[in-house]
Amino acid sequence: MKSNLLSMNVFVVILALAYLFISFTNSQLDDKTYKNEFINKYAVFSIIKPKNVDFADEKVDVNSNDLWERFDKELLK
Repeated sequence: MKSNLLSMNVFVVILALAYLFISFTNSQLDDKTYKNEFINKYAVFSIIKPKNVDFADEKVDVNSNDLWERFDKELLK
């Protein structure tokens, strides 16, 4: 009975270690694939600067770099 219990415990430990080994190797491959796809397909596009912008019935001076930067940042959120 003790040898049967011992062999069952050893079997469970081996299965657990095999599962951990397999799961860690798969997640690393998935991370590498994700990273490569992200790097290859990642792109940021700026919006086209309009000639006239009205906000709350007031004209926004888009020629001011500071105002345009803040406006662009809000639109890209």
